[in-house]
Amino acid sequence: MKTKVLIILISVMVTSLSCSKRTNEIAQTVISLEKAALEKWYKGDPSGFYEIIADDNTYFDPFLEKQLKGKENFIKIMEPIRGTIQAERFEMLNPKVEFNDNLAILSFNLLFSSCKDLM
Repeated sequence: MKTKVLIILISVMVTSLSCSKRTNEIAQTVISLEKAALEKWYKGDPSGFYEIIADDNTYFDPFLEKQLKGKENFIKIMEPIRGTIQAERFEMLNPKVEFNDNLAILSFNLLFSSCKDLM
């Protein structure tokens, strides 16, 4: 009986470690995708976000009156500002990815320096 319990416990621990490793890989992928989109964004190109946004996305922005539903509406609001956003550098501070079922939520603090800031 002890052998069976020991095997079950070892199996559970290995599964937990495997899930934790997979979770970390997914978190790093989410962070990398956001960084790549921000790299384009701070060169005036919003298309990095178009590449990673879901068709049924809901976009929240403190500068907008209300949330935007859908990728198409997101693109409509971003295209008029294409080329107007510039920064010399940016940094994501404290990135954290939280998981809930099939959902991953990335939160972070963003620091950036524009050309004007450096003068």
